[in-house]
Amino acid sequence: MFLRTLALLAFTCTSFQEPAPPARVDASQVERAADASKPASAANATTTGPQNAQRITLPAKLRLDVALQRARDGLDAALGPETSFDASAPFARRYVVVIDGQTNELEPDGFALDAAGGAATVVLRARNVRGACYALNELARRVRLSQWSPGEPLAIVRNPAFVDRLSSMHDNPGEPRFDTQFRDPKVLLDLGFNGMIVHGLAGLCTYDDFDPRLYPKDSPERATVLADRKRIKRLVSEAKRNHLKVFLNGDELCVPRTALELYGDEVLATNAAPGRFLLSPAKPKVHALVRATFEELLKLFPDVDGFQVRTGEVYTQSEPTLFGHMPTKGSDDTCKDWTQHDKLRALVDTITQVVCVEHGKRFNLRMWGYFNSAHSEPEKWLAFSAPVEPNPLRTFSFKHARTDYWRWNELNPNFGVGQHAQWAEFQMAREYEGKGAFPSYLGRYIAQGATEIAPTGGLAEIHAKGVRGAWCWARGGGWNGPFPASEDWIALNMHAFARLLWDPNDDPWELARQWSVLNLGLEPNSIAAERFVKVQKLSEDALLASRYIGVFIAKKHLKAGSGWTPDGNWMRDDDLGPHDPKLAPGDQLPPAKMFYDFLAKDGTVPAAIAERERALELWKELVAEFDALVKDVPGSTKLAELRNTAVYGQRVFDTSSHSFAAGWSAYAWDEGGRKDAALARNAREHLALARAAWKDCTERVFQLPGVASPMEAWGFPPEWDAVQALLDGKKATSTPSAEPKPGRGRGDD
Repeated sequence: MFLRTLALLAFTCTSFQEPAPPARVDASQVERAADASKPASAANATTTGPQNAQRITLPAKLRLDVALQRARDGLDAALGPETSFDASAPFARRYVVVIDGQTNELEPDGFALDAAGGAATVVLRARNVRGACYALNELARRVRLSQWSPGEPLAIVRNPAFVDRLSSMHDNPGEPRFDTQFRDPKVLLDLGFNGMIVHGLAGLCTYDDFDPRLYPKDSPERATVLADRKRIKRLVSEAKRNHLKVFLNGDELCVPRTALELYGDEVLATNAAPGRFLLSPAKPKVHALVRATFEELLKLFPDVDGFQVRTGEVYTQSEPTLFGHMPTKGSDDTCKDWTQHDKLRALVDTITQVVCVEHGKRFNLRMWGYFNSAHSEPEKWLAFSAPVEPNPLRTFSFKHARTDYWRWNELNPNFGVGQHAQWAEFQMAREYEGKGAFPSYLGRYIAQGATEIAPTGGLAEIHAKGVRGAWCWARGGGWNGPFPASEDWIALNMHAFARLLWDPNDDPWELARQWSVLNLGLEPNSIAAERFVKVQKLSEDALLASRYIGVFIAKKHLKAGSGWTPDGNWMRDDDLGPHDPKLAPGDQLPPAKMFYDFLAKDGTVPAAIAERERALELWKELVAEFDALVKDVPGSTKLAELRNTAVYGQRVFDTSSHSFAAGWSAYAWDEGGRKDAALARNAREHLALARAAWKDCTERVFQLPGVASPMEAWGFPPEWDAVQALLDGKKATSTPSAEPKPGRGRGDD
């Protein structure tokens, strides 16, 4: 056993499936093994930089691996020069990476860090190459955080809680793709993810083997497909160079638009409105096109690990060559007795057969649907899934919240229900909460779930229910802006999410502190780092208090108590008080008046006003804490700009909170016979402050360095005029005094 272990550590074998070494490797064996494999001259050695050359030894067969080289160089930079106690030694101690694919102690991607202390060799053991990268990054991280210093003993084993840990990007449909670091496989691997989800299914196919008429040679539609294909091929190649799993992602049903004319009744349902088209969920030609899509993708991208499909919504704005919609919409004589579940199962069966059964690749179906669908109702989920035969290569994915990415939303009750493997979905730049335009830390919420509603739970609870895959939208969701000037707040959430996928019981506030050290250069145990953590705690409290009207939501007024939209989406994307484009201008309600009618009936107007005033105080406290943080670290341009983003959030929510308080006070004063002078005074004060806050936003805050693109006060300014008229003794009105702006594209994701 000793000789076999020594041979493993000497890296002379030709396979990475060696017999498992002892759980704790004797450092003296590693020393001798490293000496035995030492290059005869420095000219033949793989070096790590001008200082301490050769001190970090990679497995011989992997010394040119780009991901391992990057991780090795990161550790070398973190260690800096080390002083040797032996003047004749070229370096103080060695760091040796060992990869053993059969060790029982480590799970896939797992790693161990071992050192006896002093000048003893530090051994970084891993189950696979990704694990070796994680090991090198983790040791570098610990050095930078002052959690470990060379010469100290070390005995750490880390196995990830979630087997599949992926990141995705949901670019706004029909808009330019995000300029983001989180499409870079190197960034994702270094964060601790082991896969990425890349958009592109039918939009990458020419269907030449199926029917070359669909994309004729030299057609502009074909050129579009080929350009997108080339871009995705480069991204997949880079992901594989960095040892990431890759899932191609898209919506179904989707077919080339040319198929509608070419095939006509062979693919069309008969229940479409006049002048419109729907695809049949049952006709053989439709399923042949679906099969052709995945067969072509498997041929084009043989290295991808699998595919992810959404069926609850279909957007083709960014892929104009396609036509598509949810597979449950169409109906005709071939499926006249089919339920929606039958229609979806037919699609799942086709994809499973070609992807999983015939090609041995993975298939993740997003069960996303609306509040009363199989996505969020266990009875409906079981009704859909029970007839589906389990397949080890297929998973079903649910958003972690019961409906969409709002607070006041219980944990999705489908987790752990049924016989199929599941994934959980999270959003890092939440579309209803500013998209990273201001501090909005999600770490505690991701780990533990909502505090304002039950049943609750985060990654820890989801893991306890048996879920072993989780992924996030790094960016995206909704439409339009705001577009952050930097991705720092998104990066903080990504950092926390990636770490929690390894250990969902990790301390989210400690993760925030560590991020401030690693990314902002704060000292590990400084007052500044503690202030940064306090800002993050306040950001969760302030956002919950200011974005959500808790006293209204608690009464479960919307969707018969389902909580689908907890408070009517009065803020979404870059709009405050968005109107409903389905309603006529005369039917639109100003935001405060819309809620007031419910609050007055519930008797909660005073509580709602107090809630707004608490929100104002929380943002004031947050900005004051950030001001103190900036003073603690003078000269930091980055911190000064991040402080500006806090002011952005404060003044935007000052606008809405003062507007709500002004309207509710004025309407209560009017309904009370206009006798309560205190209510009138409160209304006037809040109204003046609302106007001042928005004026400050438009004239100063939106121009500050480092802030996001502007928000738009959609429904509030017209209501200010109506409230002012009411306070001036004119007739009360529930209609804005200005015409609503044209509606912009909207959709749920």
